[in-house]
Amino acid sequence: MKALFIKDIQAIRTFLIFIVIFSLANCIPGSSLGMYGIFYVLLLPVTLINQDELTHWNRLSCMMPISSTAAVLEKYLLVYIMLFISIALCFISLAVGAQIFNYEIGFKQVCSLLVSMSGVLFLIAISMPFMFLVKTQGG
Repeated sequence: MKALFIKDIQAIRTFLIFIVIFSLANCIPGSSLGMYGIFYVLLLPVTLINQDELTHWNRLSCMMPISSTAAVLEKYLLVYIMLFISIALCFISLAVGAQIFNYEIGFKQVCSLLVSMSGVLFLIAISMPFMFLVKTQGG
């Protein structure tokens, strides 16, 4: 499973950088850029599955000592890990921004981050099973 993580992280390296940048931009007062980092995580499964189909990894994976369950589980774990990293970075940047720009963190800001996380978790839980069934490259 470690090799699958390395393969997927290398495939979406720049994508992960954007998630970190947008999550850290949450420190600006009145900005909702941190939400973009959280919502970018929604694009991860599509990007990962599309990358696997583009490189024909799906055809070759059956010859490797990797079960299809492990490949699917790895995608779920990677997406959930990136979501929680994004949420943690949003909270950290919110706390740092409150210190730098001298404002108080309100209940509304914390709730909006938690609602965003819940929404992304819900959408990933619904959409990922369908993404494994439907081809993104067509044909």
